Amino acid sequence: MTECRSCGAQLKAGAKFCPSCGAEVPPPARFCAACGHEIEAGTSFCADCGAAVSEASAGAATTEVHPAPETIPTVEQTASQVTTPMAPLASDVAPPPPPLAPPAATQPSDRSGRFSARLLWLAVAVVVIAIIAAALVFALHGSSHHNQKTNSNFDGSSQVIVTPLVPVVTSVASGLPVSLARCTWSTSLSRATSAAQQLQTTLAGSQSACAALTTDNATQVSAKQALTAALTALGTYAQAVSVLPAQLSAVTSKQAQALHQAATAAQAACQSLHTAAPALPALTVGSCAVIPAGAQKAARDAALRLFLIKVQNDILDQSKNGRSDIVQAVNGVNDMTMNPDDAATMISSVQSNRQSLLDELSAMSVPDDSRASRIFSLLQQSLQHSIEADRYYAAWMNQVYQYYYQVPQGYMGQVPHNANYQSALAQDLLAGQSKHRFCHVYDPIARNLGLRANWQASQI
Repeated sequence: MTECRSCGAQLKAGAKFCPSCGAEVPPPARFCAACGHEIEAGTSFCADCGAAVSEASAGAATTEVHPAPETIPTVEQTASQVTTPMAPLASDVAPPPPPLAPPAATQPSDRSGRFSARLLWLAVAVVVIAIIAAALVFALHGSSHHNQKTNSNFDGSSQVIVTPLVPVVTSVASGLPVSLARCTWSTSLSRATSAAQQLQTTLAGSQSACAALTTDNATQVSAKQALTAALTALGTYAQAVSVLPAQLSAVTSKQAQALHQAATAAQAACQSLHTAAPALPALTVGSCAVIPAGAQKAARDAALRLFLIKVQNDILDQSKNGRSDIVQAVNGVNDMTMNPDDAATMISSVQSNRQSLLDELSAMSVPDDSRASRIFSLLQQSLQHSIEADRYYAAWMNQVYQYYYQVPQGYMGQVPHNANYQSALAQDLLAGQSKHRFCHVYDPIARNLGLRANWQASQI
């Protein structure tokens, strides 16, 4: 019995397939009877020794046969062979030992056939895989090209929607103050309100175009949602700006808060849009956080400015003329160049005028502003001390006229200075100090508010 070359199982004679593993059993190899070389199928002569091949001479080796060791013939055998020259019968001649089977490494097997089949199948598999890979690449490329084309269309349409908004939104933001230093009585909002109205017009077309956008993937859906939210928030922001008055000082607290909330929401929506679609132009709004406090500051400045205008026109300008009359009257009496009675009459007139100015000042509506209160207090003190000084000067002049003036000689000697004169000087000194403090406070404030800012104590 032979063994299966694939699994080593015992095979029956004539078996064509292994009953254990099913491997095909190759036909038995043939060997040359002369030299033992394996004879290829279909040949008539041995390729190694050239001996003729016949079915009888070519043995089929199905099992490994080890030849018996050669024996040395005995003398009797040799002599009998020599003395008996008869041809041996075929049955008496021992057949030559079959040649040794070639080692397993040199014997052909079906493994090479199976290896060749595997190579063939492997080649087929490689071809199939290559075809599938090519089909996938083509499909992915086509899909990628389609996606790129779709994305390109969406991005291009989004660009067309957002790009016109950028300069208008920027114009609105630049027309609004961004710091308290820029929030003054003169801050104008006309440029911002005009730009906001233009923004409203532009947004109407942008929102219609955004609604018509088509999306093909989750990224585009997210970008469209962010764009829709940004356009809606910008509309609220534009409305809040467009209804503002021309001057910041006239903005109410309610309007300022509404603008701040709308601007903050628009700023957040535009930031979300930039996150969802970073390729789109950025829309800069600003939070307008300074507007509520800035509007209050501007309103206070405007009210203070109106108060200072009344102080300047109704008090300071008129007080300036009275001051010169007082100086002229006092110097005239001291120099004996003016009748004390006439000087007293002039002083009384100035005093009456100053009293009316003080009454007018007291009747003024003072803004709820510490600066206005300080100015009011210092000016009131200045007028009060000046009025007291005028009253003492007039009393002194009347006394001089009654007791020391004689027509036509005038004064008899040096003009006397009594207690009224000394009290007048004291009140005049206090008035001067109050006026200096008043000018020190008033001038810088008036300068910031665009009013005359070079007042001096001697002019009040």
